[in-house]
Amino acid sequence: MPLQRFRFNLRKTTRYILYLAIILLIQYASATLFISEGLSDPTLLKISLGERLPQIHLSIILHLIPLNVVTIIFFNLIYLERYLSVASRKTMMPVKAGGKSLSKTVQFAQSIYGGSLGIILLFAFSSLITFILICPSTLHKFVVDLYWSNILFKSIIEWTRQINSSLIGILSSFAISFRNSIWGLIKPLSETLLNLDVIWKYLIYQNIIAWVPSTIVLVYVKHGERRRKTA
Repeated sequence: MPLQRFRFNLRKTTRYILYLAIILLIQYASATLFISEGLSDPTLLKISLGERLPQIHLSIILHLIPLNVVTIIFFNLIYLERYLSVASRKTMMPVKAGGKSLSKTVQFAQSIYGGSLGIILLFAFSSLITFILICPSTLHKFVVDLYWSNILFKSIIEWTRQINSSLIGILSSFAISFRNSIWGLIKPLSETLLNLDVIWKYLIYQNIIAWVPSTIVLVYVKHGERRRKTA
């Protein structure tokens, strides 16, 4: 029994380390992209650990804020996994046969892993979409560079352009009106975001990617608890 508990805890710790590594990697990529856009922090915090040890330089913008978002997303994962674990145990039926036991165990594991994977994918997706909306020039530059440097990607673009040309000929009037209506809705917000300084874009970006998964997790858990109580 102690050995089985140790193995379970080891698997859980490994899983948490993997989650944390993925979140840190996404944040590192985000910070790198914003640095390429001109983000910098001239004011660094200097921490001295002793006379013979080198000083540690910390940036509030590039180090502390991303770590704070990483902590928020990581605890969202733990909170969601604990909720799914309790909910799955309460919904599992008493087991009589070995095959049913295995099936219930697989369903129990899939519900937890699926929820955690969903939050990580949501965090990555919200990070990507928010960055594209705030800094569209970076995406444009990346696609242009990829188009001229990759023959396969260039051939795919040429092939899709022919399809788009035929579709535009058929749906030209509808596409133009739809584009104008959408652009009329997002133009004021888009112009405001594009004219912001890069540091404000970065702060808005970090707030969005922290709030979106957190809000969805809280709403999901509260709705699930309310539904289970009324069932």
